[in-house]
Formats: sequence, structure tokens, C-alpha cells
Amino acid sequence: MIDPRRARSRFGAVVAAALALGVLLALRLPTIQTPILNVDEADFAVEAGSLLDGGRPYVDFVEKKPPLIYAAYAGALSLVGRYNLPGVRLLLLGYVLATALVLGAITRRLFGPRAAWLVPPLYAAMVSAGPPMDVHAANPETFFLLPLLVGTRLALSARAGTPGPGLRRLLGAGAFLGVASLFKQQAAIQLPVLLLALLAGDAEDGVSAGGPATAPARPRWAFLRGLPSHARVRSAGALAAGFAAVWLVTLVVLAAIGSLGEFIYWTIDVNRYYIANGNNLPDSVNRFRRSVAMLVSFLPLVWIAGLGGLAWHLRRHRWRRPLLPLWLVGSLVRSVRLLEVDGRLEEVLDSPFIGLVRALDLSGSRLHNLDAERIAGAPRLEGLRGLMLGGNDLDDRGVEALAGSRHLALTTLGLAGNVVSDEGVRALAGAPPMSGLRELDLARVPFGDGFGTVVREGGVAVLAGLPLRRLVLRGNPVGDAGAAAFARGFEELRELDLAEAGLGPSAAWALAAAPSLGALDYLDLGGNPLGAAGARALCDAPFLPRDLTVVVRDSGLDEGDVEALRARFADVVS
Repeated sequence: MIDPRRARSRFGAVVAAALALGVLLALRLPTIQTPILNVDEADFAVEAGSLLDGGRPYVDFVEKKPPLIYAAYAGALSLVGRYNLPGVRLLLLGYVLATALVLGAITRRLFGPRAAWLVPPLYAAMVSAGPPMDVHAANPETFFLLPLLVGTRLALSARAGTPGPGLRRLLGAGAFLGVASLFKQQAAIQLPVLLLALLAGDAEDGVSAGGPATAPARPRWAFLRGLPSHARVRSAGALAAGFAAVWLVTLVVLAAIGSLGEFIYWTIDVNRYYIANGNNLPDSVNRFRRSVAMLVSFLPLVWIAGLGGLAWHLRRHRWRRPLLPLWLVGSLVRSVRLLEVDGRLEEVLDSPFIGLVRALDLSGSRLHNLDAERIAGAPRLEGLRGLMLGGNDLDDRGVEALAGSRHLALTTLGLAGNVVSDEGVRALAGAPPMSGLRELDLARVPFGDGFGTVVREGGVAVLAGLPLRRLVLRGNPVGDAGAAAFARGFEELRELDLAEAGLGPSAAWALAAAPSLGALDYLDLGGNPLGAAGARALCDAPFLPRDLTVVVRDSGLDEGDVEALRARFADVVS
């Protein structure tokens, strides 16, 4: 005889899955044919192609993300065809649907079947309503959510400290979290959340298949009366061991193919540099607030209902399940790349949401000087603080337009790969909108038929009047005379990139003797013919700090020179 309750539950699950699929098709199909939604998709497709051709990750192609995202793209592209990103997004519909169903299973275990019916379609809407270049693209965040949720489901179903199946489930849960973090490092945040839940006794309370826990509730805050029990510690250890095992296998494989050293550099050293030079706390809080406001605007009723549910949950003092509020808070913290524009600049500048943006990346969007004038004249960009325009078709006239803006007040400006000379740099240095500039990227990189910026000693000298903390002049013909310009000004400079800038031993002596560089944290001199004399100059530098990171790749140094530098500085990359 069929159990009516079980039949209703199955019918509800089928309806929830059908609704979720309908939502995904309605919101994602309109953009699925777009050849490229954002630059990350293009990067991953090229890197996956190299992988399919037998290339080694971090050696034959480089990125600062863990290796599984390239493998996932390679697998998808082997099915749908090389560089067929619409085909990858079509496959992704099933992947997102599976993620929604796993989240529904977690909801069923915690709150019962009725709540579980609502979750899959709501999740499908939440991850599909937003800027298509962010939420519809096949990005690492979308990939890591499925193994992350599977790991969470296994952890919640394991009774704390029980031998046999319980600990095996926790090992499996940790392994799935490890897999999630191999798509993107941020997924590992779920590991301490679940460890805290286990040590606090969340899983130990037990839950039935039909809804919330039926075991007697422990007194509120009981877990604070002493150290976690041996059973909880054992459970947390199993979870952590599963996570560590996945990473250990990954490191062994990378070592076996000769990619381990480069993997460490690109995923740890490079990301450490980004983290160390991130936004300050006020800017971060402001970005967070505005990003949440932008996301809420797409589905306000769902967000209001969700926040109301969180408030109700906390009011009922369900502290023995700390996983839920911690998880929700963590889910709100996301980095959103808002815009990548190609021929739609006026539409972007007229958007009511553009006023919420604090950092705007328009790199590689084929913008011209007229577009720079439009950006400079956009009143809604008054709150903009970061503007990245690398790899466009701007020249000094476009830079002068930005410098003359009545609306911009930038702290970060990226102009790498544009045709900017000393004249354009002088316009920047003397302009009120740039008076608070803290980061400036003028790298001369291959783009189109040329190499972009040509900043010489005159341009370097005028930049001394800006309160820069980060300056990138990579590839420019700065030369020895330009290096001497760092002797005055630049007192706030923390990062200086002068790679491939035509610097010889005389430039090394000039930099070494510059008292203004005494606060540097990072100095890149790679690709310059420094030689032994240049290395000696750096070693004898009276003002360069000992904890400085110095990059001297391809600088004509032998092993003795590098060892001498390592004895002088905390971190030397050669």
C-alpha cells in the first residue's frame, strides 16, 4: 500500500523541480546564445583548450584559480565543441538544477517537506536574476556550489561522533568541500562553518527525515559550558580529513606533472598580493552595502522574505543550529563584476544602477576617445572610485577628457595597453579629479598593432605629486633617467612595478638611494638588465626595507646575486 504522505512528498518534489527548470529556462535562455558573456568565460575556454591539447596547468597556461575549473570547462567543451560557450551554458542549466534540488534536500532535512518545495524554484530565480555577465556566465561560483551543497547535506545527515557510516559521511562531506574549493578558493569558507556547527553540537541534535529535530533540545548555549566532547572533535576531525585528502591528492598530481611550484606561485603568492592590496574597511563596507542593494533590487520580495525568515529564526533562539545564520551571512558576501561593455556604453551610463557602482571595469571594450568623453561627462558616476580602462583605443586626448571631468573623483585608474604618453600623464597629474589617485596602472602591454603607453622620465617626474600607493609602469621606456625621478616624492608608494622598463645598473643605484621608497612592500624589476652591479646596488640600499618583496626574473643575475638579495630582503622572486 502506498503511503499517502510519501506520495505527496514525491509529487511536491517533482513539482518543485519542474518549477525550478521553468524558472531557469525563462531567465537564462534569452542570453544563452551570447558568444561570450564575460572575459572570464573566454579565459577559461582558452585554458581548457590548452588542457585538451595536453598542456600543463600553470605552466603552459596561467591563472590564479585552482585547477578544477579548467578541467570542468575542458570536459564540457569536449562534449559541445571547442570554444562553444553557449553549449557550456546549456549544460550548465542541468548543473544549476541539480544544485537547486540538493539545496531542497537540505531544506527538507532542516525544516520539513513543505519548505523544501519552495526552495528549488526560489534558488533558480535568485541565481538567475541579475546582470547576465555575472549570474548567467559559466563562472567558478556556479560550479563550486553543487559539491559545496552536497558536502553540507552529508555533514548534516551524519550523527556526530558515531562510528561507521556517520564518520564515513563526514569524510565524504569534507571531500566534497575540498572539490568545491578546487573550483575557487572561497568555497573553503564553508569548512570552518561546518566545523563550528559540528563542535557546537548541531549535527548531534539529530534530525528526522520528515522535518526538524525530534531529539530533546539541549539548554541554550550549553556547548559554551565546556570544551567540545570527544565525539564532536572526532566528527570535526573526519570532516577536516576528507577536505585535506582531496587537496593532498591534487598536490601530488600537480607535483607529478611538474606544475606544483607554478601552482603555488599563481594561486597563493599572486592571490596573497591581491589580498594584501585590497580595499580598506570603509570602502569594503560601502561596496558590500551597494552590492547588496543592487542584488535586492532584482528580487526584492524574495530578499525581504528571506531576511524576515532569518529574523524569525534568530528570535526563536535556535542557536543550536548556528550553521543557518552563518551560512546566510556568508552568502551575502560576494564580489560582483558589474560591467563589461562592448558597444553599449551609453546604455550602461544611462542605467539607474550605475550610481551604485564603485569600481567599473571596462577593459578590452574597444572604447575610443569619444567614449572617454562620455564617461567623463556622466553625472551618475560621481560615486565611482575605481575605473579600469585597460586594452582600449584611448590616447592622450581620451586621458585629458577623463582628467577634465567635473564628476569623477577616482582613487584607482587602469590605462594599461592604451596609447598614453608623457603628455597624457601630465594631464592626469595636474587634474582635480585625479588628486586623490592611489593606484595607477600604465603598463605598456601588447595590444592590437602596438604596445600602448610610452611613459618616459618626464612622465615619472610629474607623478611624484600624486598620493600613489601603487604604480605600474611595466614595459615603458622609463630608463635610468626615469628611475632617478623616484628620488623625490612618492613617499606613500607601497607597490612599484618597473618590469621590462629598460633599467640598467645605474637605475638600480638610483632606486636604492631614493629615500622616498623606504615604505615599499613590493618592487618588480623583472626583465631589466640589472646584472651583478644592479644586484649589489639593491643589497647596499640604505632606504629599501628589509621586508620588501623584490622580483628580479630575467634580470641577468646569477645564483650568487640571487642569494645575496635573499640575504638582504625577506622575499625574492627570481
